[in-house]
Amino acid sequence: MRLQPLPHAVAASATYGCSPCHVRLQARTYSNRKLPPEDLKQCLYSIADNNAYLYQARLARTLTRTLALTLTLTPTPPLSPQP
Repeated sequence: MRLQPLPHAVAASATYGCSPCHVRLQARTYSNRKLPPEDLKQCLYSIADNNAYLYQARLARTLTRTLALTLTLTPTPPLSPQP
């Protein structure tokens, strides 16, 4: 079965230390008759894409919690009466 490439995975994987050159090298190194390099590349890019997604989701949760905590702990100035 031939898998379709994931272009967004290339950009995501490059951001998180998995360069296309490194992926090609790993795919060539570990490929065999039953598992061609293209399938290995697809798997590596898929793993990197999932890693990037999980990292971004974790970062978003952390930022949201930090912002919520900051807003609850920051004293608000009293409202001045309107003339």
